[in-house]
Parts: sequence; structure tokens; C-alpha cells
Amino acid sequence: MSSIFDSVKQVPETFSVPFDEHSMSFYKVINQVDFVPTISYLFGIPIPKNNLGLLLLDLMVDIDALDKLRALQLNAYQLSGILKTSWPSFDRSPNVTSVTSVMDCDFNDDQARLQCLYSMAYYYHDKSLNEVNDINHINNALLFYDKFVTDSGSGLASSFSDYDTTSMFIGLFFMILSVFNYIKIMLVTYIQWNKRFDNQDGSKSQRSHLEFLSIIGIIAFCITLFASSYIEEEHQFWYYWIQTMFIYSVILSFRLKNRTLFIKQACTFMCQMVLVRLIRAWNQTGQKFAGTIDLKFYLNTSYIKLMWILYFVTSSALTIITLREIRKLYINNNSRRNSVLSFILQRFTQLIVIIISISVTKYKLEIDGGVELFPKLFELISFIVRTTQIITLARLIYVLLIVSLVLCQLGIIVKNQLEKGSEIRKFPKIILCLITYLFILLSRPHNVPLYGLYFIQFYLFIYYNDDNFLLTPLSCNFFLISFEFLSFFSLGNSNSLSSIDISHSYTGINDYNVVLVGLTTFWGNWSGPIWWCFASVILRKEILMRWKLTKKTNNDDNIRKVDDKGSDKTMQENNAKDLSSLNTILFLDYFIYTSLFHSIVLFILSVGVMILRNHLFIWTVFSPKYLYQIVWNILFHFGVEIILIGIFEILSI
Repeated sequence: MSSIFDSVKQVPETFSVPFDEHSMSFYKVINQVDFVPTISYLFGIPIPKNNLGLLLLDLMVDIDALDKLRALQLNAYQLSGILKTSWPSFDRSPNVTSVTSVMDCDFNDDQARLQCLYSMAYYYHDKSLNEVNDINHINNALLFYDKFVTDSGSGLASSFSDYDTTSMFIGLFFMILSVFNYIKIMLVTYIQWNKRFDNQDGSKSQRSHLEFLSIIGIIAFCITLFASSYIEEEHQFWYYWIQTMFIYSVILSFRLKNRTLFIKQACTFMCQMVLVRLIRAWNQTGQKFAGTIDLKFYLNTSYIKLMWILYFVTSSALTIITLREIRKLYINNNSRRNSVLSFILQRFTQLIVIIISISVTKYKLEIDGGVELFPKLFELISFIVRTTQIITLARLIYVLLIVSLVLCQLGIIVKNQLEKGSEIRKFPKIILCLITYLFILLSRPHNVPLYGLYFIQFYLFIYYNDDNFLLTPLSCNFFLISFEFLSFFSLGNSNSLSSIDISHSYTGINDYNVVLVGLTTFWGNWSGPIWWCFASVILRKEILMRWKLTKKTNNDDNIRKVDDKGSDKTMQENNAKDLSSLNTILFLDYFIYTSLFHSIVLFILSVGVMILRNHLFIWTVFSPKYLYQIVWNILFHFGVEIILIGIFEILSI
């Protein structure tokens, strides 16, 4: 560089230009929210109350100065309403007679400065209306209006995005403590389980592979929580991952030396994959493929009769299964002759179940437009169930479901009096069947066949785990979690608030009640995951009975050596205590692993929301997902998985 420039110590003020980050851009940069007041004015509609957008004057090249002044006045008045909520003393209609043209608005206080700008704009606006030919008043009014909307808009935007990061960090700290605590407890229970069942069979390698795949699935799901597109299409992850678990299990089955067991497991998982594909096509959800034609579309348009036929088949099959399970509950294996009380309870309970099935069918036909398709059937059902009021009919169904549960519990008490150590698997199956009637009542008719597919999935899952200890608490509970999320999205739900189905929120309710309507809305939208929670009770009972048979086989030699009846009775009591202890362990494992999963997801999602708090979709994607996760943690996990399922675990012991 030439030495002549050394004499130049500073650039003269006349050559310095204030730097503007947008001054070198060819296109002007605007905010998305600015379209709202602009389009509202152009279409002649009011600006939304809480909108922070600024009027785009560049688009108003064909209107005169007074119309432009009116547009800015509307924009300023709308923003002043938001300011008044923060500052109650802010005057939205200032007295122009008390304002002078020499007011200085250079205040340090934001409220005083914005109030001054707003008052000056009103002052010159009034002058421009009284002196139409004075262009200076119009320009001054435009200047003050533009300055006011710019300063107030930027100030409100910064205040609304001013997050309390200290409280957020404190919340994250307690969340990570909870996660570490659950991990510590999980490791202890995992070690205890391995000590108990590590040498049960030769499937240790397969168990470790499924455990590893379950851990990878949890990590992969947590990674997706940082991307808005993955949150919108979360159902794709669960459809893909549960299929991955199935196909990987098929591959693992090739290692089995027992050919019969290999064929059984391979066929079971292939059937599961076919079912998942069918369930996936039932309801399209999410954002990307929301408008794609699905089975629901055909069932509600071209094949309405087929939809109702599928409903009748599902309802009839459910009724037959329920009646059969009730009959098994009251059978006394030690005596061919059942007691009179047991016989009466059995017949009365079965009669109530039949009435429940007919009542639910009548309700669905009348509410969902099936009366015109099956008038004779509806006439026959109305002759049996004479209730004409829809709300009364729904309440009758609620009462009958509770009565049937109480009668089944009485049946267990009666059977225990007749037969010590009675079968513990029947009551959970009856509960699952009865709760399915409730979900059918709260679901749309095209979704009812899905519960039949869930039953097939569940019994295939039990059949797969019948001959080996392949599933550990980690892999088993992750399978159950995957089934829960699969059922949630397959019913048409998503992470968008617009997908919440409120069509059956007032089932049996006259007036709006925030608690009752909220509960029916929750039970209707989370019916699939709740169904799998009750199914998990049956799975644990099946594991208990299988463990009982295995232990009985291992102890056959010891039992043959027992000659004394008192000693034999003591051994039976010890076995019963072992079963009760193992039942508690299984439920605690279920509680620990599900709590750990939901804690990790909530923590990772909270971290993602904090990092992306200034993201464009923070309020449209991440915020609804966070609300959904709160429902998953509080209402579903704490309310259903822990409290409700815990109660039924106690009742079914």
C-alpha cells in the first residue's frame, strides 16, 4: 500500500455511512408475521388481536396518502391494544388538544417514548384531516405512525421471546436427576433378572441382540426430537422400527437348532409384519401424507356397508371371547359340580355382557348413521334395549361396565373359596374385553376393526414368547411401548392439535364439564395405548404361569420325595409366595422401564425445545409436541400405567 495513506488517520464524517445488514441485499427482508396486517387491510378485515406484524407499505403503491395513513392508524391501534395489556396506563385514544408540535419523544422509558410517538401521530393525523391540502401534516403523521409501529413491534417481539432461561435450566437439572435415578434402578433390576433367568435356556445371545436393538431404538427416537419434520411424521419412525424389530427377530430365529421352534417364530413375526402393514394403511396421519387415500376413506365412501359388517364381526367376536373367558373364570377344576352362587354369577355376568354389546351397537348405529343401512336390525335392537335417549344409553353402558367388573371380582372371591390357587389369568382377559367395549363406544366405526387386529397382534406376541425366555424386561417393555405408539398413530392421531378427535367427547355428558369432557377426550384419543396397557397385564400373567410350570418341572424330583402332606402344603404355599413376589417384580420392571423411557423422552424434548426456542416452528410443531408429551407423562404414564394398571394388578393377584 502506498505511504501516502499513512497520513490519513481517520475517515472524514462525510464519507462514513451507517452500516445496515440489509442495505447490500437486492431483495428486502421481511418477517412472515408482516403479511397478516397487510393482507387484512387489503381484504378489508380486522387485524388479529395478538398479531405483531407491521404493515408492508411497499405493497401499497397505488393508494393515496390518506388511505396509507388510515392503514398505518389501524396497524398502530392494534399494536397499542397489545401494549395496553402490558401497560394498563397506556392511552389508546390520546387527547390531541393537549399535544403540541414541539414535543420531544426522546425518552429513556419505553412506555413514555411509545406513548409520545403514538400521541404525536394522532396529533398530526388530526391536523391532516382538518387541513387536507397540507402535505407536511400527512408526512409527519406517516413518520410518527411508522416509527411507533416499528419500535412497538420490535419491542413486543423481543419481550415475548424473552424466555426465563434460569428456570429452564433448573427444570432440566431436575429432569436429568430423575433420568439418572431411573437408570440406576433399572441397572439393579436388570442384574437381578439376569441372575434369575440367565441359565434358563440357551437364548442368551438372542436376548442380548434384542436388548441392543431396543436401546438403539430409544436413542434413534430421541434424535428425531430435534427435527420438526420428524416430529410431524413421528408415526413413520414407529412403523419402521417395530417392523425392524420383527424382521431382526426373524433373522435371529435362523440360529435356533429346534426347527419346529424356528418355523413357529418366523411365521409369527411374518404375520406380525403383515398386520403392521395393514394397520398402517388404515389411517393416514402426519403432515406430508395427510391427504393420501387410505382404508378409512374407502370405508366411509364406497364401502360403508363393509365398514359396518367389519364392525359387527369385531363386536360379535369380542362378545364370544368375553363370554368364554367369563365361563372359564367360574369353572371349578377340582369339582364337576359348581356352586349355585357361582352359576348364578356366571349367567348374570354373561347376560350383562350381551346387553352391553347390544347397547353399544345401538349407540353406534344411531350416532354414526347406520340406522338407514340396517333398519330392521336397529328395530330389533331397540326392542331389546328400549332406552331412546342417547345420553341415557351411554350412561347405562358405563354403569353396566362397572357392574360387570364388580361381578367378575365377586366371581374370583367365590372361586377362591371353592378352589385354592385358582387361575390368575382369566380376570385380566375379562378386563381387557370389557375395556374394549368402552373404546368402541368412544371410537369412530371405521376404527373399530383395529381393535380386532390389536387382539391378533397381542395373541401372536404371546404365542411367540410361549416356548422360550427370549424377551427380557428391557426388550419386552420396548415392544409394548412400540405397540402403544403404533396404536396411537394408527387410530389417526398425530402430534398436531388439529388431529384431536372430539366427536365422542360428550358421550353420556349433558353439559360442558372440563373434567368429564377432558377424560372422555383423553380415553377416546389414547384408547389404543391404554388398550395395550391392559394387555400388558395379561402378558405378565402368562409369564408368571410359564415360570410356574418351569419351576414345577425343575422341582419334580424334590416333590416326589415329599411324603408328608404338611410339607407338601408348605411347598405349595412357598410357590404361591414366589409367584406373588415375581408378579410384583414384573410390575416393578414394567413401571421402571416405562418411567425411564418417558423421562428420557421428556428430558431430550425439553433440551431440544430450549435449544430451538427461536426456531421458526417452535410454536407450531415443538410446542404441540411438548403438550402431547406432557399428556403422555402425566395422564397416560402416571394416571394409567402406574395408578390404574397398578390397581388391576392388585385385583388380579
